[in-house]
Amino acid sequence: GDNALPYFEGTVREGLEKDAAWRKDAIERIKEIRMGDFKVVVKDKDGNVIPDADVNFDMFESAIPVGSCVSVGPTTEKYFSKYFNSAVVEHNMKWGPFEENNGELAREQVNQARRLGAIYIRGHVMIMDYPKTGKGTVLLPDDLVANYDNEAYVDERVKNWIYRVSDDFAGEIYEWDVANELVGKEEKSTGSIYANMGAEYYNKIYKWAREVNPESKLFLVEGRRIFDTQKKFLAIADNFMKNEHTFDAIGIQSHHSSIWMSPTDLDELYTRLAETYNCTISLTEYTQEFGDDFYNGNYTRDFMISALANKYVNGICLWCFRKTDTDLDPIMMDKACNLLEGGKQLIDVFYNKMWTRDAKAKTDANGEGSIRGYYGNYDVTVTHNGITKTIMAAFHPGYENVLEIVVDK
Repeated sequence: GDNALPYFEGTVREGLEKDAAWRKDAIERIKEIRMGDFKVVVKDKDGNVIPDADVNFDMFESAIPVGSCVSVGPTTEKYFSKYFNSAVVEHNMKWGPFEENNGELAREQVNQARRLGAIYIRGHVMIMDYPKTGKGTVLLPDDLVANYDNEAYVDERVKNWIYRVSDDFAGEIYEWDVANELVGKEEKSTGSIYANMGAEYYNKIYKWAREVNPESKLFLVEGRRIFDTQKKFLAIADNFMKNEHTFDAIGIQSHHSSIWMSPTDLDELYTRLAETYNCTISLTEYTQEFGDDFYNGNYTRDFMISALANKYVNGICLWCFRKTDTDLDPIMMDKACNLLEGGKQLIDVFYNKMWTRDAKAKTDANGEGSIRGYYGNYDVTVTHNGITKTIMAAFHPGYENVLEIVVDK
């Protein structure tokens, strides 16, 4: 049932209680936000409406992107294909790694994601704004960092990079992480573009990104510092809002490891950011590292419910989904590909509770048959006088969601 909880030995933290009032309210909000009225009009080949036809609506794809990064091997490909409709390249779209192998690994991974059924591909990341990782991986090219005093050089290098990576994946990327993890990069000594060229330089960056990605949502992304040093994040976002060209969406990585955030805290944060900056929200790298497996299941269930019950949230992405020796803590599967409690809860919330299967209607005197269902892609089957016809249809938010089907006698 809706309130089923995995058993957890130990403290159930605030908001995760079995009878928490917020959860009941959130489940009702999910139905309001994520469902719509879908209508089919059935006619014969001469345009006459057909009453008393049987209509079956069967959802096969959610309109909500739920995904994972796509560095998956043969063992896990079948699971990625089974559970996710969205994907992000974990590392190889970043500027340094991309130039190092001429974009070949990024292309390979996007192709893999498409082959595995990901219809929503996230681009990560145009500007990872520091020169090198602690392990020495180049994120901003050395020649760029060496020429911050030459704005014309920086312009050419940055614009060419944005154009190149965008052109290589033209028409494939529905969301681009344009800027990522700027909190902590406010000092020139960090080697960031933000500190050395000025916050206003991002006006150019977003302008160039928009020119070559007119259909994509452009993101400002931050990690756990969005929780623990929020004032610094807000200062950066405020600086961006002074620019003519800025972000459409905020990506909250959602690595829940050191900072406790209750489901209601998260809901309030999503709403406040979205309304302050007139943007949408995606949760782009979810991991959970607070407790044992049952606790992680509890938290994952309520993380999903609170996100899906917030009208501004449009997408949830896991940062890997199977545990290995080196990753952050994925909640979906252990090393042997057994579902963990978090994986079971994700499947239950997303695929069991938020799914419309075999919903039936009968056409009225006007040839109309309607249901209320979760937004997504459907097989719609009409049966009348022994004749059956099936059509695929997209019932998504913001559309009229009326489908005409002609049944030939």
